[in-house]
Amino acid sequence: MADSQDVARDASGRRLRFTDEQRAYLESLPAVVSVSGNRIAFHQWFREDFLRRVDAGEGPVAIFRAAGLDPSIVGYKRIERCTSRWRHEREKAVQDGVVDEGLVQAPSGSVSDAPVSVPGSAANLLPLDVCNRMLVQQANYIDRLEAENADLKRQIQELQVMLVSKVTVS
Repeated sequence: MADSQDVARDASGRRLRFTDEQRAYLESLPAVVSVSGNRIAFHQWFREDFLRRVDAGEGPVAIFRAAGLDPSIVGYKRIERCTSRWRHEREKAVQDGVVDEGLVQAPSGSVSDAPVSVPGSAANLLPLDVCNRMLVQQANYIDRLEAENADLKRQIQELQVMLVSKVTVS
């Protein structure tokens, strides 16, 4: 997702620096450590919470918005790159067996190096912890969709009752 529609850019297409007002706003947010030029440093707790929530099925943009980090200021591409970079850092820490402060460690007893065949993948192998995270994320997403579906069905029934009552009154 490019953010060219809502972020000021120079003639070469590079993002312009944050305005003083934007910097002051971003620095006032609990999730932000500092802002300089066109860079934002995020607190480790935000990164951890972000990854946990993404793994639970929430959308990255929604998480940033909830933290006050509107994409019109930070840019969709920055959100996309943070997601990718933070996941990569976590994966590397798990693979190396090193858990730096704030990075999420694989659950004890998991077999993170065991290959799992995934049809259609380029390497046809994924670590088990990646597969498990994907399954949890998909299960959470399915749960949210089922709840939304049930709510919509309830709304339809209420509207049908209202419609029937109006037709019988007329």
